[in-house]
Amino acid sequence: MDEMLFPGLNKMMRNAEISKCRIIIADDDAVNGHLIEEVLRAEGHLTRLVSDGEAAVHMVRSWSPHLVLLDINMPKLSGLEALAKIRGLNAGDYVGVLLVTANTELEQVVAGLDAGADDYIAKPFRMEELKARVRASLRTKGLHDALRRSNKRLEEQANTDDLTLLYNMRFAGRRLQDEVEKAKLHRLPISCLMLDMDHFKTINDQTDHLFGSQVLREVGQLILAQLRTTDVAARYGGDEFFVLMPGTRIKDAVEIAEKIRKRIEAHVVKAGEHSVRVTASFGVAGTESGDVAGGLSAKELIRSADTSLYSAKSKGRNCTETFGIV
Repeated sequence: MDEMLFPGLNKMMRNAEISKCRIIIADDDAVNGHLIEEVLRAEGHLTRLVSDGEAAVHMVRSWSPHLVLLDINMPKLSGLEALAKIRGLNAGDYVGVLLVTANTELEQVVAGLDAGADDYIAKPFRMEELKARVRASLRTKGLHDALRRSNKRLEEQANTDDLTLLYNMRFAGRRLQDEVEKAKLHRLPISCLMLDMDHFKTINDQTDHLFGSQVLREVGQLILAQLRTTDVAARYGGDEFFVLMPGTRIKDAVEIAEKIRKRIEAHVVKAGEHSVRVTASFGVAGTESGDVAGGLSAKELIRSADTSLYSAKSKGRNCTETFGIV
């Protein structure tokens, strides 16, 4: 396994073996269940013992275990039925499942593995074998969790602008398209704004590009500070930014744009020997009410915001212009 793709994976897998893991034991044979519980607790794990498949599923929801030992033959829900429900849960981290069965028929084993079990162990078993299979199942869980987190990091990187850590326009464009369709379907207002730094080339010429990058990063944070969690702030490209505001009427979007503009104007960017105040021009486009959202398009919103931005720059910069879509 490539450590570059899954940083810290080996350490995490070692920790999964030695740390206290939460393990559910689902077995309708109380004697057998308590015996397994005693062995696993001696290994340092935390355990919960339940006597049927339905209780096992409820315990998975409430306790978020690392591993579930499922006896195949149980009342209320069989082990295979419980397994299907566990795999259907929209859980965060992966839940390992080890099937325990007295039936060594290939059909049962194959059905369990096909349904998403990580491994199985047949009764009667030696406790050393049980401990080894528990360790193997915990390593499998570690791999699943590492893969999930790695994929999440890759997705975040694919959607994020490296310089400002805002979203990039690839992501913002997809969200814009989705939110426009939602606005049309539910007849909701929607607005967006574009802003462009004033005379940004002069900043780069008089200082350096590293300082210019610092300016863009700090402006990005000033923008975020004025937005809701439902808004989407992105770097449009160069020294331009884009903000999508679902459910926002254009008059409210103008107020937000003005707040951002004033915050930028008042802010002093300092780095090393350089210190500078900057300004930005804003173009806002959107709808005043949900009743006019029927003919809306993502391209029209972008084009209207860009037209408003051009108007703001033509009128002397450091101001906000609007374009209402009817």
